[in-house]
Amino acid sequence: MQGSDKVHKLIQSLSKNEKRFFKMYCYLHNNVEDKNYIKLFDAIDKQKEYSEQILKKKFRGTKIEKQFAVLKKYLYDSILDALVYYHRKKKVDSEVNYIYKKAQILHNKSMSQEASILLQKAKEKAEKYECFYELLKVFSLEVSLTHAFHKDAIYLIGKCQEIQEQKNIVMEKIKNRDMFLMFYYATYNIIFNQDLNTRISSQKEIAKLLEVHPVFKQKAVPNSTSARTHYYAGMMLCMMEQKDYEAFLKYSLLHLDLIKGNRHMFSEKNLLASIYNTVAACTDLRDMELFEDTISQLKNYKSKNKELTFISKYYYYMRTLEAAISFEQPQIGIEIKSDLLEDLTKNARYFSQSQKEYLCFYLARCCFVLGEYEEAQNVLELLDGQKIQHTILFYFPVRLIKAICYIEQKKLRLAVRELRSVKSKLNREGMLLKIHDDIVKVLTKLTTSKIDLYETFRSFEGVLQTIEPHVYEKVLGNDFLDKWVTQKLSALKAPKEKQLARL
Repeated sequence: MQGSDKVHKLIQSLSKNEKRFFKMYCYLHNNVEDKNYIKLFDAIDKQKEYSEQILKKKFRGTKIEKQFAVLKKYLYDSILDALVYYHRKKKVDSEVNYIYKKAQILHNKSMSQEASILLQKAKEKAEKYECFYELLKVFSLEVSLTHAFHKDAIYLIGKCQEIQEQKNIVMEKIKNRDMFLMFYYATYNIIFNQDLNTRISSQKEIAKLLEVHPVFKQKAVPNSTSARTHYYAGMMLCMMEQKDYEAFLKYSLLHLDLIKGNRHMFSEKNLLASIYNTVAACTDLRDMELFEDTISQLKNYKSKNKELTFISKYYYYMRTLEAAISFEQPQIGIEIKSDLLEDLTKNARYFSQSQKEYLCFYLARCCFVLGEYEEAQNVLELLDGQKIQHTILFYFPVRLIKAICYIEQKKLRLAVRELRSVKSKLNREGMLLKIHDDIVKVLTKLTTSKIDLYETFRSFEGVLQTIEPHVYEKVLGNDFLDKWVTQKLSALKAPKEKQLARL
């Protein structure tokens, strides 16, 4: 990445609190009499897309223009310095490192006893939270402090050997943890980092991974809480992809119990994500009783952090809507409709674009399955009302549902408009065009005044059968189109000559 881009990217990644802290940090720690780099910070912060040319034009004739490259580098380094200080106690490993550095300073000042007290505090915290790399640094300083306190050679040799043995145990735990972490990453990459156009079934790759990965070849056993977490998370993904839903639920519950039993080591986000995955496993296994018990944990979750409260709300809404489709009980989704739409309207800033699309799409599908076509259309209009630019994976199914809803309401002109927008979008994107094109062609037939409905829906059925399952699931979400077409065909069993009719 060019230097000109990294400053902008870093500034854009800062939260409001981080930006405010950076300026406070500058005033406290730096000479800011001319404040040129803060002026540059504010100017870059206002740019949605970075333009060095516009910045130089803005500061033409000033010191900032003459010293632009130097100020930009200084600004980048100052932001990183401020962030290190800001987050020094935000994460446990940073806090341990912070205590260690204070102990190191005291030791350098020949205050070894005071340093030893602080170092013991750092050691206890590092062991409790499994901050293994920080623990290795603590051991190294402990050796130096031992030499400062004790002059007996035999004692020193024995103590140093003891510390070395402790280091060896920690290094073995690091190796073990990293092995299980790599297993989790390998599983994640197989399942999620494949392009939709070229993705093949990953079940064979997962099966191969379970044979050849060092975790299984060496029959490794996780020897720390963090290693077990990675192992359970990786196995959850493997079992999910292989559609072994009982095993998926088993590892989900193990993962959740581990996090609940070690709350000091895991964040609220980790806990929420684990509950979310457990609910998914219950849904896949069609265990309604366990689903209701687990989903209530998301529904009733309260946090002092408002952002986390809405993360739990999103998880609750999403998994409830997915369960409504999976259990074929769309009324479950309708029951949360009013609360969901209220949150999407009044608290829109807490939901990302993709989250809004996901929730509205699944809610619209619940309405669609129940035959509430106008309601489904209204839910999707909420997305248009908020001027959300649908991602390609959502654009097609969203427009498709809207078009079908218009067809069912005999609003053929509006249906044609939606289908044309699909066509133009697909032409620009060039993504799975043949499959989408076939569906659009059949639906377009339904917008004509006189057609053979039975044959049209038969051809629609044929098109759907040509779509590969993983593409169907990814692009259309589920088999809601199949069910709609099947329902129409079952209602059109009369002789074909009687099927000429207006919609």
